[in-house]
Amino acid sequence: MAGHFFGFSRLQAALHGTIPVLLLGLTVSGCGKESATGPTGTTVGPTGGTLTFAGGSVVLVFPAGAVSQRVTVSVQATTQYPANPGVVPGAVYEFQPAGLRFAAPVLLGMLYNPAGVPAGVPEDELTMGQVAGAGWTELGQTEVDPASHAVAAAIGGFSIYGVMAIPVAAVTVSPASAAVLRGQTLALHATVMAAGGRTLDHRAVQWSSSNPSVATVDGSGVLTSVAEGTVTVTARSDQVAGTAAISVRVLDFVSVTAGGEHSCGLTTSGDAWCWGPTPVPVSGGLTFTKLDAGQEHTCGVIASGTAYCFGRGDDGQLGNGSFTSDVGFLTPVLVVGGRTWTAVSAGFVHTCGLTSDGDAYCWGNNALGTLGDGSTTSSAIPVLVAGGIKFQSVSAGAWFSCGFALDGRGYCWGYNPAGNLGDGTTQDHHVPAPIAGDLVWRAISPGANYACGVTTDDHAYCWGTNNGGALGDGSTTDRSVPTLVSGGHSFLSISADNSHTCGIVADASAYCWGGNQLGQLGIGSTISQTAPAQVSGGLLWQSVSVSLSGVGAHTCGITSGNVVYCWGAGDRGQLGNGSFNNVTLPVRVLGQR
Repeated sequence: MAGHFFGFSRLQAALHGTIPVLLLGLTVSGCGKESATGPTGTTVGPTGGTLTFAGGSVVLVFPAGAVSQRVTVSVQATTQYPANPGVVPGAVYEFQPAGLRFAAPVLLGMLYNPAGVPAGVPEDELTMGQVAGAGWTELGQTEVDPASHAVAAAIGGFSIYGVMAIPVAAVTVSPASAAVLRGQTLALHATVMAAGGRTLDHRAVQWSSSNPSVATVDGSGVLTSVAEGTVTVTARSDQVAGTAAISVRVLDFVSVTAGGEHSCGLTTSGDAWCWGPTPVPVSGGLTFTKLDAGQEHTCGVIASGTAYCFGRGDDGQLGNGSFTSDVGFLTPVLVVGGRTWTAVSAGFVHTCGLTSDGDAYCWGNNALGTLGDGSTTSSAIPVLVAGGIKFQSVSAGAWFSCGFALDGRGYCWGYNPAGNLGDGTTQDHHVPAPIAGDLVWRAISPGANYACGVTTDDHAYCWGTNNGGALGDGSTTDRSVPTLVSGGHSFLSISADNSHTCGIVADASAYCWGGNQLGQLGIGSTISQTAPAQVSGGLLWQSVSVSLSGVGAHTCGITSGNVVYCWGAGDRGQLGNGSFNNVTLPVRVLGQR
């Protein structure tokens, strides 16, 4: 080995200039020789001097006063030292006379062979070590020059010294604990530190999982959850380990609701989860029995019949008595009034709900009469829908609302630009207006500017704007009265969006129709359909829910096996599959069995 020994300027400054600049420009060559040579011989006295050994691979610089009398120095390469995987072979020397102590620090420099540097250790993370008892200790004042493969340190006496990797004192893993869903990945980061807190940025780390059947971890620290349970992930470097505690949760859904640009679901335990792009639990610790997602807010009912809403609330749509900023509430807030609710329905910028005594209330934006109280005054608290009607169900659409009474007769109110109130006109109504026709309803779903419903004899009807074929009658003609959906299917349920509609038929198949520019029909293409087309995949469904958003149009559904799928627009992560891509076929929401 040949190299150019560097000048140790920072080390000399640390030693208050007591060491002369004797190594600057000194060229040494050779490696591994055991004979001692040097321009000033192998002895040193009180005046100090420079000694070189091992063919120039070892240099000692004695300042004046370091020794009180002349001393004969010998340096011998040795392999007799405590085992340590960080030690560089061939760069360990025993210095004699053993136990000699210096009155002033002596500068020791060594060359090393870079081929002997331990794997995964960059040369700038080398140091000088000293044998202490049965192990090694790092010297405090050390410099390394990777360009010349040299290390220098200040020593206080003779011992066995060698070049070694800076010892790892601690390994920390972040996050130190986390909860993930089944199928989710999590990037873990290991920080390797030396004593004193110095970060060893390039040190090799080995990752392992205590239970790969629950979660695996690859060589870069990316964890992949496999099954429900807990696991300890270990990051190890230089025999020092740090750990992270990871729990894997599995979601068992019982319902799903598609919002404007988000989606939510309820689990068997009544926990609410919403997603974009992966499911996260709704804060607050509430146990819900029903949940409905609107454009940018969501509302639900707990077992006691109390209603809560969360999300955007600047139009009063949360019903908590205030018109909040656009930031809204990330934790559910109580819908005021002390009423007992059986259901709530979140629309575009308003909400409606049904009490246990059959009264319908709405709250939020009322510029177009969507609250049904006979005015156009917005309200941040629930207001009673006019007319004295006892309802079985009430639902909020974009700018209008609909419901059906105890006798099954349907009513709509609010904005009516294209006959979406279903009364045969295009006139707005600020109070409930009867839907035309002698039909008895068991479900009505208002969308953007159209609505659909299912009658007690299982026929599906739609009315209003027929953009993209959303009415499902085989045309794109607007209708101001209920028009039979084509295909002859017997429907169990139906859900209307901005321009597409989906429903479940008697054999548990799902059908969708209308606009399909984002794949929201789930038929494997982006071709719009003016009549019902079966959702691909051959799945059996309990229910489907479509969003109110045109730009974020998507659909979610839950199968008979309680597995939730979504499809359509994914630009906000509303499909819950961990991505932001649009899909034209049903994809599973993450975290399920």
